[in-house]
Amino acid sequence: MHTAAGRFGASLAPYTRIAIRAVCESAANYRVMLHDVLESRGMDTLPAHPAKIKAIEQAGPKDDRVGSTMLADLLRADTVYE
Repeated sequence: MHTAAGRFGASLAPYTRIAIRAVCESAANYRVMLHDVLESRGMDTLPAHPAKIKAIEQAGPKDDRVGSTMLADLLRADTVYE
């Protein structure tokens, strides 16, 4: 596992014994790699469509911290739009 994706996937090994749901914004190219790595480790991963998630658009200035927190909140509330 010499690639960054391989190293990231290997780092998830301790978490494969528990049920994990993840969400990632589907607007970026890295999303395919992230989704594939998480799914290969048995994690249910949803790609969120940013144009359909009004909460993120209305949040004001968007940065990674704000976006990730809002996506996590939407996932917990089961309101992620793919």
